[in-house]
Amino acid sequence: MKYGMAAARRSPGCEIHGVVHRITKDELIKLDKIETWYVREKVEVFSYEGQISKDSQATLAYVYVFNPELVAKDPELFKEHPPKERYIDILKEGAKEYGVNKNYISKTLETVKYVPRKSNT
Repeated sequence: MKYGMAAARRSPGCEIHGVVHRITKDELIKLDKIETWYVREKVEVFSYEGQISKDSQATLAYVYVFNPELVAKDPELFKEHPPKERYIDILKEGAKEYGVNKNYISKTLETVKYVPRKSNT
């Protein structure tokens, strides 16, 4: 996206690692109001504690994806652009804090090209 925001999208054969949070219905309604560029989509997720297991059971969760109606109205706005360094740092810190697979962090999040912070000098 023009502003360097993240969004999930379907890509056969690919996976996204992340953190699932249990929230209330009221919190979900608030989040929907905040995430104005996005719509919720149900997806299957597999939990793990840093170790990926073939025996994991799937559960349903929501993921936010770009709103297809907005994308159709202004495709240029939703083209891929690098995120700001601060934004990708928040994603990496959260992934590490919550035990996202280290291999995924190093091969995916650590390799994202980003817009560097502005120098204070």
